[in-house]
Amino acid sequence: MEDPAAKLKQLTDSLQAQQTSLTEKKKAVEALNKSLVNTEKEVYELRQQIAAFEAEREFRKDLTVKAKEEIRKKIEYSKRILNSDKTALQTQKDELQAKATTADAEKQKLLAEKNELLKTNKGTFKAEEIKSNDDEEKKLEDSKSFEDLVKGVEVKKDSVTGFLTVESVTKIVDICIILAGRKFRDTVHENRKKLRNNKSLDLKAYLDHAGKEVSQHTELYQEIELQVLKALNVEKTILDKSIEYYMSVRNLDIIALMNLLGEKLKSYLKSTKEISADTFKEILKFKGDFIEKEADAIFGEDNRRKVVQTQLASVAGSYQQKEGMSLNMLRNWFEFKLGSAVFEKFGVEDEDIREATNNPEIQYDMEVAELMMRSEGALYQRFPQLQGQEGGQYPPY
Repeated sequence: MEDPAAKLKQLTDSLQAQQTSLTEKKKAVEALNKSLVNTEKEVYELRQQIAAFEAEREFRKDLTVKAKEEIRKKIEYSKRILNSDKTALQTQKDELQAKATTADAEKQKLLAEKNELLKTNKGTFKAEEIKSNDDEEKKLEDSKSFEDLVKGVEVKKDSVTGFLTVESVTKIVDICIILAGRKFRDTVHENRKKLRNNKSLDLKAYLDHAGKEVSQHTELYQEIELQVLKALNVEKTILDKSIEYYMSVRNLDIIALMNLLGEKLKSYLKSTKEISADTFKEILKFKGDFIEKEADAIFGEDNRRKVVQTQLASVAGSYQQKEGMSLNMLRNWFEFKLGSAVFEKFGVEDEDIREATNNPEIQYDMEVAELMMRSEGALYQRFPQLQGQEGGQYPPY
């Protein structure tokens, strides 16, 4: 008769081996996720560079339009420079495009590996087990009072420059974002309802309303900033000059902090509805169809000219510069219309969609990745100037 103790040990060892295997697979998912983030960052940076080279080439073209007889020789000289530069610029653009294509292929490969790993282990662990602790930390900070947030914060100055240290600037801005984020979400919800109830809402009315809302949010943030600075015994002038200094020397931490300020505020819009993988795919298909049907009209020359001649009439700069600004504003109009269409059909908001992407069944699904690239590609193929932009003067609602 088999020894029960030996049998129990055998079963225990087998269970331990399965648990160890499951742990290793979880770690593999996390490692692949980190690798994907780095790859997506590389793709984003390469697209930024491509857009910059494209903008430079278009700017050089614009110089030839201003030909006058008295400066004919200078313009002819500029044309020769332009012709010689075009080849070099195109070569650089092609190289960057090739790198971006390679990075995209790597991204697809990583997505396929993670998707396969997820299918193999489907049901063996929850999404929360492989998520970062960032969400929990954010919830903890969001629940703190004003006094708790500023308590014990030590503000330091750099001994060489006399400006606030990068760490001090970051801490101050982070506190302001937490406090402003709570009020930001309330105004956004109110604004969405107001705009969607306006059945006669057109482009001009939207931009006028959005401009007022931006001013309201700006004043709200500045008011909170002054309260935080007062509590920390810091002058606003030194904070502003510190940020200006770090931006001028291209400190990546401060540049990222300020460029993502709007996105961080939007992160305080809490998801209230869960989205299944199948519904998520339907939403992406709907978005792709909407882009293909509506983008040309919304971003068309007529709308760009209308924005330049109305909203940007008093803004300094060339027509080409104003047209670039108008694309940013039209993008927000486009995202508002797209978000409203999605809400009307599916009853979900942008924050619900963003939260759904944290679900591994959605995050690592190849069909989802292909549908997302279809949506992005449909827009950028029509208007490559929008690549790398994260919204303009007016935030989407």
